Amino acid sequence: MAISATSLTAYVDETRIPLIGKTVMAPRSLDVLTMQTGVKGKAAINLLTNTTTFGNGAACGWNEAGTSALSQREIVTGAIKINKAFCDKTLLNYWAGYDVKVAAGAKTLPFEQEFINAEVEGVGNALEVAIWQGDVSSGTANLSKFDGLIKIIDAASASTINVTVDPSTTSTITTSNVITIVDNVFNGIPSDLLDKDDVYIVMGIDTYTKYIQALRAANLYHYNPNDNDNLEYPYPGFMNVKVKGVKGLNATNRVFAFRKSNVFYGTDLENDHEVFKFWYSEDNREFRLAIEFVAGVQIAFPDQVVRFKLPA
Repeated sequence: MAISATSLTAYVDETRIPLIGKTVMAPRSLDVLTMQTGVKGKAAINLLTNTTTFGNGAACGWNEAGTSALSQREIVTGAIKINKAFCDKTLLNYWAGYDVKVAAGAKTLPFEQEFINAEVEGVGNALEVAIWQGDVSSGTANLSKFDGLIKIIDAASASTINVTVDPSTTSTITTSNVITIVDNVFNGIPSDLLDKDDVYIVMGIDTYTKYIQALRAANLYHYNPNDNDNLEYPYPGFMNVKVKGVKGLNATNRVFAFRKSNVFYGTDLENDHEVFKFWYSEDNREFRLAIEFVAGVQIAFPDQVVRFKLPA
């Protein structure tokens, strides 16, 4: 049974936080990012770089050594909104028309929950791509609200660890060279990070599929299909380093390695600035959907990020 118009506003008001939370947390790439909430426009990531130096404990006196350096990088979010209108009368002669009630006081939109679920999924898919490919100067509606990780990492190229392989064999990523590419990215990870449990090698699902196929074809007794879970597979020999496929990097031919704790996704979720509302507008005689939130990404330490891209 569809929800009547008189109850729609109450329904959305009561579940605004779960709905907006489900929307802004829908991207699959959040598996490899750290969520920072309470961000309304810009927010600082406060960083601590510490060095510890042992002194001579057998000698008297105070010998200052070691540093604790504080620094910041800034998450800059973009304000995003989705506005849609649904005219129930357009459905009267179509597949959902049987469930449209146009009598006074009985306004009902067929499959209202399905419309909401589809929009949550659609926003999640668009955010997934923007997290990686966002560019405020792109002029593209879904990509111009905040800079994505590709642009941010490329802008820090002097600090990031760049990985190359023989240009004559890497005009495209194939099942023949993808293992070499991923191995080189792994070898670029600073060795003092390899004992951490949140290190990821991230690529598009298209590249990830080639990688899994190549491992299987190599038949080196290190491919276990039971370890392939949710487009995530442990790097052979290092169970704590995960190879991950994400939709946002599809068709980019890019591969990155970093710690989850080094890459941030910022949004609010702690205040009333977000909107998720679905209601019947008496003035406009139609159903309306409004979603508003902010989102943005940032890396903390660029020198701990490994990147690969095809030769120009």
